[in-house]
Amino acid sequence: MEERSIMGKKVLFVDDTKYMRKIASMALTGAGYEALLAGDGNEGLAVLAEEYREIKLVMTDWNMPGMDGYDFLVNIKKNPLYKHIPVVMLTSESEKSFINKALEAGAGDYIIKPFSSPDEMLDKVNKLII
Repeated sequence: MEERSIMGKKVLFVDDTKYMRKIASMALTGAGYEALLAGDGNEGLAVLAEEYREIKLVMTDWNMPGMDGYDFLVNIKKNPLYKHIPVVMLTSESEKSFINKALEAGAGDYIIKPFSSPDEMLDKVNKLII
């Protein structure tokens, strides 16, 4: 089986909670990814504008002030420069309607927060990374 090199692949993690950004950063860098961090959708779009050629995956929280994760997802998927980048939604909203709304808007997967361990997050990253 061919092994994929993940060293240096960039993952953009967008969450308004500093603690979640820290956990994600530690997990991603520990697994060999380069973590780019943003505190809301507006910051996430600014990072995408600078780094979109290098970003291989976006993970975003749903509930954030300013631009929330859903609007951020919609903005990514309507932009021809970014729409190919897979997006994982992180949400404390476990209702099927929220999950379906994200998947219909173009999310590749989702994680219900709080997730049990960083390994759960890394499993989704490893499956979707391009």
